[in-house]
Amino acid sequence: MKILYGITKSNFGGAQRYVFDLATEAKRAGHDVSVLCGGEGTLVQKLKAENIRVISIPGFGRDMDLLNDASRLWFIIKTVHKEKPDVFHINSAKMGGAGIFTGRLLGIKKIIFTAHGWAFNEPRPIWQRILIKFFSWMTIVAAHKTICVSEGAKRYVSHWPFVKNKLTVIRNGIDKFTLMPRDEARKALGVHDDTLLVGTLSELHPVKD
Repeated sequence: MKILYGITKSNFGGAQRYVFDLATEAKRAGHDVSVLCGGEGTLVQKLKAENIRVISIPGFGRDMDLLNDASRLWFIIKTVHKEKPDVFHINSAKMGGAGIFTGRLLGIKKIIFTAHGWAFNEPRPIWQRILIKFFSWMTIVAAHKTICVSEGAKRYVSHWPFVKNKLTVIRNGIDKFTLMPRDEARKALGVHDDTLLVGTLSELHPVKD
């Protein structure tokens, strides 16, 4: 298959790591993989190191910029039209909206949206939250399938109209890794022998429930 992954920013947060893991594993499985993202951040460098083609959207970021986002949307439309992917897998709210519009406009056969969290849960003015909820609902309805990374993320939207059969939960997986021996870890951190050490791979944030 020809798979195009899309994500708004190219830093290396949780959503970007998710795209990196999917893209590299899909390539190893023999698929034709490319990634569409804003900027030239760490994600771009890591993907290029894995010989995965990256298409950077000039000036594309999380914040809304009405004066310039129209030209960036046109860039996305031209890119997807040229790539003609079998699967267009989009991540994050802004790329989600732009990707859904583009995918439906061009008749992409499989559009997948991953919800890593919901922006309407962030501390924002009520009018912004209502608007974001509306566009989030439109994104889910227009996508062929929406992946929620937790039951909590699914619970926020599962009662919305016309989305019941669109949602699925797929929890994030990770590669095998080697832990530093406990004594070495405590010494490296400068903590006492009876200190409890806890590690996490994700950003623990109230928005994610």
